[in-house]
Amino acid sequence: MNVPVWARRLQTVPAPIRRDSALPNLYDLIVIMALAALGILLAKGAAGIRAPISALDVSPISLDPAYLPGYALRSTLRMFAAIGAIAWARYGEVFVYDEQSETFSLDSGT
Repeated sequence: MNVPVWARRLQTVPAPIRRDSALPNLYDLIVIMALAALGILLAKGAAGIRAPISALDVSPISLDPAYLPGYALRSTLRMFAAIGAIAWARYGEVFVYDEQSETFSLDSGT
C-alpha cells in the first residue's frame, strides 16, 4: 500500500492537535478561559471608568499596592478610548460610503 508522505505525517500528529472530534481540547479551554478573564477585566474596568467624579470624595485614591492593578487597568482603558477618539476624529469623515457599489472608500477631499 502506497501512502502519501503527508498522510503519514498526519497520522503521527499528537492527539491534542488532531481534529478527530468536535469537542474542545485543552488548548481550546485555555483560550476560552483567557478570553473570559479578559472580558471580565474589561467589564470591571469599564464600570470603574463610568463612576462619577463625586465618588472620589467618598473613596480617595490610595497608593496601597492592592489597588494599583485596578488603577492600571482603568488607565489603559482610558488610553485606548482616547486613541479611538483621536482616530475617529481624524479618519471618521474621510471614509465615504458609496451606496451604488456598497463599499467604503477614502475621500480625497476634492
